[in-house]
Amino acid sequence: MDEAIKVVDGENIPQPQGSQTLNGSVQFPPFSYEPLANAKSIRLLSLQPSNERRVTGSLRSVELDTDLKYLALSYTWEYAYMPTDFPPRGNEYCVSGRDSDESSKSSLFAEDGTLKEDGTTAEDGTIAEDGNDGLSGENEIIIDGQSLSLTPNLYDALLQIQALDLGSEIWIDAICINQDDNSERSAQVNIMEEIYTKASQVIVWLGAEDASTAFCVYLTSMFASIAMRIYSIPQHDWNYYEFRLQGRLSSAGMPITMFDEWWVMLARFLRRTWFGRLWTLQEVALKTDDAIQVFCGSHSIPWTDLITLAEVLGYTRLGDGLLELLPDELSRGGYAIGFIPEVYGDFQNMCRGKKLFELQHEQLWGLTPHIRATGPIKITVIDELLAQLPPAQNMGAVLMFLISRSALFRVSDPRDRVFAVLGIARKIIQQRDCSILQFPVVDYSCSVEEVFYKAFRFIMEATQRPYNLAFVGDVGKRAILNLPSWVPDFTTMIISPLQHTVIKDDKLRFKAAGDTVSPAMRFIEDPRILILNGFLLDTIIQRAEPNVDIVKKGNWEDGARMLLDCPDWYPLTGQPRLEAFWRTIVADQTGIGESPAPEALADSFFQTIRLGFAQRFIPVFHEPDLEDRVRAAMPKMNELAETDTTSRLPSIKSILDDCNAYFDAEAKGFEYGNSVERDARKQSLFLSSKVTMWRRIYRTSKGYLGLGPESLEPGDLVFIIAGSQVPFVLRKVAGKERYRLVGESYIHGMMHGEALRSQDIQWKDLHFE
Repeated sequence: MDEAIKVVDGENIPQPQGSQTLNGSVQFPPFSYEPLANAKSIRLLSLQPSNERRVTGSLRSVELDTDLKYLALSYTWEYAYMPTDFPPRGNEYCVSGRDSDESSKSSLFAEDGTLKEDGTTAEDGTIAEDGNDGLSGENEIIIDGQSLSLTPNLYDALLQIQALDLGSEIWIDAICINQDDNSERSAQVNIMEEIYTKASQVIVWLGAEDASTAFCVYLTSMFASIAMRIYSIPQHDWNYYEFRLQGRLSSAGMPITMFDEWWVMLARFLRRTWFGRLWTLQEVALKTDDAIQVFCGSHSIPWTDLITLAEVLGYTRLGDGLLELLPDELSRGGYAIGFIPEVYGDFQNMCRGKKLFELQHEQLWGLTPHIRATGPIKITVIDELLAQLPPAQNMGAVLMFLISRSALFRVSDPRDRVFAVLGIARKIIQQRDCSILQFPVVDYSCSVEEVFYKAFRFIMEATQRPYNLAFVGDVGKRAILNLPSWVPDFTTMIISPLQHTVIKDDKLRFKAAGDTVSPAMRFIEDPRILILNGFLLDTIIQRAEPNVDIVKKGNWEDGARMLLDCPDWYPLTGQPRLEAFWRTIVADQTGIGESPAPEALADSFFQTIRLGFAQRFIPVFHEPDLEDRVRAAMPKMNELAETDTTSRLPSIKSILDDCNAYFDAEAKGFEYGNSVERDARKQSLFLSSKVTMWRRIYRTSKGYLGLGPESLEPGDLVFIIAGSQVPFVLRKVAGKERYRLVGESYIHGMMHGEALRSQDIQWKDLHFE
């Protein structure tokens, strides 16, 4: 089509003839991509300066292997943050009377100490938010006279980048890849780690600024500046629930008084969606600190300041404080503040400095995974892992490591659970001169089931390690239902296997199969069968409540009934049955991997039982029949308590005393005081073992006590598989000599090869479907 040049608001824009509307505005035809020349071709965007809220530019195709200078954008397609109305907690903002750098405060605070810089408070005391939400106006870019629709967050990013006039071409996936062409999309994603590695800088876009952004940027820099003084205060002296917290911050150099409203603003800042996306992990993990620029609206934040902020908030254990300020639905909803569970502790050299405090709340992820994922990839655990494996096993071990350790990041396409870490895995392997022949590739023409099956089969064939079956977790909790039972659902996979970390054989925590070596794995393609070698250990005959229900509902009756059916002394270890029980329920290890578990954990076990019952009956404490209710709810526990020579099991009297203590603390006006709720929070050592939650304890026909997945049932079978570190619970397929995997297991007294001493072992091939 012939083109004319039309001047629009002072800009010379190529305009297809006949595109002018009746009111004089210009409509542009939809953007049409030209095919890329080959698998190493990419497109780069050049933005044109503009004084209006219009984004214009041009695209050109280039060869990635040539000498290029360009930027790469790291952002999220969704909104920058989840719109949330935080509950007001007062309306005063004060500045401490300490001497401080007045120049750094002057632009943020008015003379009366209130926050300014558009951070005015509404009449109800909440922070007014006047930032762009991206919902109004048309979000499009005009590329070479054609229109391409953008997500609101990307549109905001381009407006800011255009205003900065960085003078360089930029690569942006939503623009530079034809998203409607699965073949091109797959090819480009396969080279994405190269694209980000070769970029001169990565621009991290956290989203448009809001009323609290300036203050949060100030806080970030402030915490970074006083970090060393904070670290000089012993970690055990930091406790959010103590009134001396502000005094400690002041003594470390914090020039302002941190009220709850300000913590809320910081929590909301750390909940921006960029911090929790899996793709953005790759985009920063492959760059050094000085090659990353972070922007939140017009504010630039040093990447190292974000690293330090994550470390400081972790070291001081202020995560509990931020969590308390968030509405309950947010702390459960999949978006979270800037901390992560202990499962990410193995990414040691992907972060700077100290191990972060481990929140013991469900589904929390946010800032820290990405902050810890900076710098050249040098991972201590991976280095140790690769040192012991031949190259072929390296490939599978690294891929499984990355998939499992990234389980808490969010993706919009389940296939990206695999695809988003392939680039990092390739880079790690290439840095160590390992062969990557036959390595999985990105292919969006495959179904989710196909992607998961191919990736895990590659892992199993490459590593030849049956223990990888532990990552299947609990098949009863799957979201992807059409997978073979031996293939993990990477959208719901367990993130704390019993063995937890693949480390050198002489340091293995468990060796249930002793020194046996797994025969070469065999596969049958149709149906998708895995064949391993193993022997039957025993049959499950009894199960207790799920551990999570025991903890949250105080219901220990099935557990008490199980213990009453056990002999006084556990046959495999000679320990009292109560000791064998609590050691089984935590797989005889602590949350930091100490095994066997110390005796101190027993106190936490009994405290957990007691507090569970107390919390259950506090809501009906003032009912006249309270004692009858307690007695009716715990007949088996009462019976067990009568046989407990340690007198530590809860009794009716101790539960009523706990309820009285709670209400006594409330009457005295203590917000937390000595209430059972606070005690439960502090007495969580027993629960800190990540293997405890989402499992349940069981008993076998021979009297063995075990810990297994929640979905196990009486009649399920416990097998030892050659070459594996832990037993597995299997379920026989009716009418077939096949099994379905239920999940990994722990058998107290059978985790170090003891089962192989029996003369009755009958090894056989196990067909998993």
